[in-house]
Amino acid sequence: TLAGTVLVNEINPGPGDAKASVFTVVGDTLLFRATDGQNGIELWKSDGTEGGTVLVKDIQAGSASSFLGGLTDVNGIGYFRANDGIHQNELWRTDGTSAGTYLIKDINPGGFSNPFPLLNVEGRLFFVCRGMSGLQQLVQREGIRHVVSRTHHPQTLGKCERLWSTVGAEFWERVRPDELGEARERLSHYFAHYNFF
Repeated sequence: TLAGTVLVNEINPGPGDAKASVFTVVGDTLLFRATDGQNGIELWKSDGTEGGTVLVKDIQAGSASSFLGGLTDVNGIGYFRANDGIHQNELWRTDGTSAGTYLIKDINPGGFSNPFPLLNVEGRLFFVCRGMSGLQQLVQREGIRHVVSRTHHPQTLGKCERLWSTVGAEFWERVRPDELGEARERLSHYFAHYNFF
């Protein structure tokens, strides 16, 4: 009702707004993201009272935002993706307390896994994410800096064909070399510059 609709808490006092969004009920608590003007857009909770509307955790400390998203309730625990400034867009969980809000796993170390969408399917969390392939993990583990691919190897199938398609478009359709030496020089520069292999 009009009479029953009231301001719960002015999270960001003054002319700015709290940018409150991604409202999700987890257990009996409303979780959402907002900024108080001091911290970036971070995880907040509310029990519907002014005193009970508080910052849960400043995931990316200071004025930077954690870009949290995908807040999903699974059995009373909130799961979401966030960036703490060290780990990019990885999977987090919260029970509504600061101590109970933490990174579950750095799924793609050095990169971001961006788990999305986060789905509750009969009490289990499912999501799709970016990660390192077995080949990427091996290359990183062994400290390999340069990989040579074979055209019909299962790990590189299609990549070499795509490369030759690109080379064809670049060198035979856009600008045709006048002689073989010029073509060799241009191809050599192209491979050295883009380091495809």
